[in-house]
Parts: sequence; C-alpha cells; structure tokens
Amino acid sequence: VDLPSKTVRIEKARVYARDKKTTKTTVARDLELCPRAYAVLMRQRKVSQLAGEHVFLREDGRQWHDTQVQWKRWRSTIKRLGVRYRKPYQLRHTFVTWNLMLGKNLLWVAEQDGHSVAVMLKTYAKWLKGTTEAQIGQLKAAMEMAPSFSEFGRNSAGEDSESR
Repeated sequence: VDLPSKTVRIEKARVYARDKKTTKTTVARDLELCPRAYAVLMRQRKVSQLAGEHVFLREDGRQWHDTQVQWKRWRSTIKRLGVRYRKPYQLRHTFVTWNLMLGKNLLWVAEQDGHSVAVMLKTYAKWLKGTTEAQIGQLKAAMEMAPSFSEFGRNSAGEDSESR
C-alpha cells in the first residue's frame, strides 16, 4: 500500500484462505484508490500500520485465518445496509461495471482489474446497456463520498459496535 500515491500493488492472490505466490495472470498491477477506499485504508492504518503483507488484520493485530468470521461480518454488513446479498468476489465486477458506466478509459479499467480490453468488454459490455444519466450521477456521488464508519457498524473510534 502506497498511501501518498493512493495506490495498492497487487502481486499475490489469496484463494480459500491460502496465499498464492502470484496473481492468477502472474502479472502485478497497481490499483488506484478511490476516495472511499483511501479513507478505509487510512482508518485501517490505526490497527495494522499497513505493515507486512497483510493490510487487514484482526483487532488484536493478528492475521485472519478463519474465513468464516470474515464471511459472517460480510453478511451482517450487507444485511445492515439493505443491499441484495452478493459474494465479496463480485465486488470486482461491480468495480469494472461502475467505472465503465462512468466513462473511464477502457485500458485503465482493464489494467486495474487485470484483464485485457477484449476480455473486459466481452464480459462487461452487456451491463452498460440501458444505463441512465441519473444512475451515472448516483455512481459518481457514491464513489467520491468518504464512508461513514457508522454505516459499517462501527462507532467514531472505529470500534465494532457488535462486539460491545
């Protein structure tokens, strides 16, 4: 994580709680952080100082090993926000689709997600049809807005309200 440049380097993958030596495509990439992601990482810095290979650590500073705990937190957050359930992996699809809807450069979007432009368009172009200007305006506002941590079940000090 490079906070001054607001980027994250993706060099490895984690599949079913096991670290892999490379990404699926074996190509490292640098992701640009949107304002919301940057705010989350700044908050997480208080827990992990972004030290080592793992950015998101447990409150006690140890690495996550039990994926069930993470899934439970994910499900409770989705439910609390009133969002239709989806697996965390689907967020990469949301990221690509939203950026394409916003008119971002095709090569930039493909590189951010580790796709070729051809694969990206084959996979995501169908989701762009019928997008309205109102929807694009909502996306722009959502992506620029800093998160309110109370919406994630945490108080202003960043403590989990579920565990209190």
